[in-house]
Amino acid sequence: MMLKYCTDFSTSWQVNFKNIVPEEYLNQMSVHKITKGVKKSLEVNNLFVYENDDMIVAFVGCGSNRLQEHPEYESRITRYSCSS
Repeated sequence: MMLKYCTDFSTSWQVNFKNIVPEEYLNQMSVHKITKGVKKSLEVNNLFVYENDDMIVAFVGCGSNRLQEHPEYESRITRYSCSS
């Protein structure tokens, strides 16, 4: 599941952020680097993945609030994706 998520994450960034994020950054993204980052992130955050017919169709990550301007919130959504 982790490998599948990280592969989908890498591909979605390369497709959705083309011409928005510098091409050099997108080209250096690798499943290995993303897997390392996700594992580190999961030490302090949560990731919820929804699958349908063995295909990831949505995911949401959340963690503690780091926004100083909104101390009233305990947590935050860190990433969200949904395929159509």
